[in-house]
Formats: sequence, C-alpha cells, structure tokens
Amino acid sequence: SFCCANDFDSALELFDVMLSKGFDIQVKDYNIFIDALCKAQKLAEACSVVDFMNEKDYAPDVVTYSILIYGFCMAGQLDDANMWVENMKKAGCALNVFTFNALIHGLFKSGKFSEAGRLFDTMVHQGCTPDLATYNLMISYLLKADMLWQACEVFVRCLQRGCIPDRGMCRTFVIGMLD
Repeated sequence: SFCCANDFDSALELFDVMLSKGFDIQVKDYNIFIDALCKAQKLAEACSVVDFMNEKDYAPDVVTYSILIYGFCMAGQLDDANMWVENMKKAGCALNVFTFNALIHGLFKSGKFSEAGRLFDTMVHQGCTPDLATYNLMISYLLKADMLWQACEVFVRCLQRGCIPDRGMCRTFVIGMLD
C-alpha cells in the first residue's frame, strides 16, 4: 500500500523492519516494489532497492532484471538497460521472452528498427521462443513505420511458428494498412 501511495521510503523502511523482525521476505516481494518504482519512473530508486537486496543477501532473479530492463527501455535509457542485461548475464540469468520484448520495444521506441529486427533474430537463435506479444510488438512498430512488407514477413513467421493471431494483431494489421 505504501507503493500505491508513492511513499517508497516508507516501503523500504518496512522491508528493513520486517527483515530485522525475522519475516520471510522473498525476491518476488522486492520485485513488486521494484516494479512500482519503475512504473513511477523512479529508476535510480529501483536500482537502490537492488543494492539493498544484495546487501541483505537476496540475489536478483530473472524477473528483477527484466523489470529493471523494461523500466530503462521505456524511459529511453537503452545504455542503462544494456548495463542491466550484462549484470543479468553475469549473475547467470538467461534472457527470457519478457526481457527480449522489453529490449525490442525500447529499440523500436528509440527508432532503432534494424537493431530491433536483429535482436528479434538473436532471440530466436538463442532458443527463446517469441510469444504473441513479441509478434504484436514487431508488427505494430513496423506498420507505424510504413514497413508493410516486413510486417507481413513477421506475420508469416508468427503463423509458421504456430502462434495464432489474436484480435489485437488483426486490428493492428487492418489499421496499419488503412493508414
């Protein structure tokens, strides 16, 4: 509830008190807090929570890293996002579909379309299966950039991989073709 009220200092104090009283706080609890901070665009504070976790011997997991990477990508801070990708790899965590989607979204949002396409290919080559959100993201940005042919190629890849388009994807295609 502190996070909902944007009282992040009290939330962190509560974590510290709970730890001192022997409460079993798990990484998923920290992830909720970090996610709230990222959504409030308090990225430095989110990083401080990760430092706090490390001080208390709670290792960030793939979800922790993915939340931070998404937050930095949405803020247009791709260098910081990539720094967290490197930290993630050093910690032995493999990038998952959520992490790749965050990075691809960030690259598209920053106008780096060819890099986003290369990362999509890297994702597949590393054995991470794109999901419907990945395909929707790719198609949406490609259509917005008037790259109809490339969007159609992604759509075909989606179908070939057995991913069934939803209403949102069909709507995106129709609107993209009419614009």
